[in-house]
Amino acid sequence: MAGLILAFARHALLLDRILTSKGEDHFRLVLSTVVETENNQGYIDKHLLWAVSDLVEAYSKLVEQDATGWLECFDRAPVGELQVVAKGLRHQRFSLVGMLAERVVRRFGLNAGQGDLFDERRAA
Repeated sequence: MAGLILAFARHALLLDRILTSKGEDHFRLVLSTVVETENNQGYIDKHLLWAVSDLVEAYSKLVEQDATGWLECFDRAPVGELQVVAKGLRHQRFSLVGMLAERVVRRFGLNAGQGDLFDERRAA
């Protein structure tokens, strides 16, 4: 819990920018997504906060319709691993948005539940 408080204290100005520019409801969804899911608490940085904000905005109707499913999707996403991948890229925020959006579309998109050709690659 102390790490979480420190992360939010470190990014107080950023959080204020999100609150001011996007509104209280959006801000609450961003915080809920980051705080209430298991895989996001390891390393909360500006790139993750902005990425989650972008995704909440892009998928606002989905979040409103199935908030539990939204949070479960983030629970299952290997956010820390995706952050490591994005760290080596020039635009970390947008890289995270793309990688996390792919997870959201897999879960809620037209072909949700169908699986992917490479889903079984770990078994090889």
